[in-house]
Amino acid sequence: MSCDPRELTHVPLFALLDEEEAAVLAAQVELKRFAPRQRIYKIGDPPQHAYIMMSGAIRVTTVDAADYQRFMLETTAALNKARTETADRDRSA
Repeated sequence: MSCDPRELTHVPLFALLDEEEAAVLAAQVELKRFAPRQRIYKIGDPPQHAYIMMSGAIRVTTVDAADYQRFMLETTAALNKARTETADRDRSA
């Protein structure tokens, strides 16, 4: 699925891009949807992509050789946006 440049302006990291810059970046971006509990990345996989969460939630876990799952991080796109807005307010104060 291709990316609409306007979608990128909703991501705090890209909020300051002008229309031309957003269009150049959007041409390189592929939107993907993942099913609940779908593995996105496995430790040891060679790095091939960067991921930016546009919406939804993510839980990062590891699984050891004994199949023990350890929780590492859980976050949502809305929470990340709120943290960024708070940080921006704090810097301008």
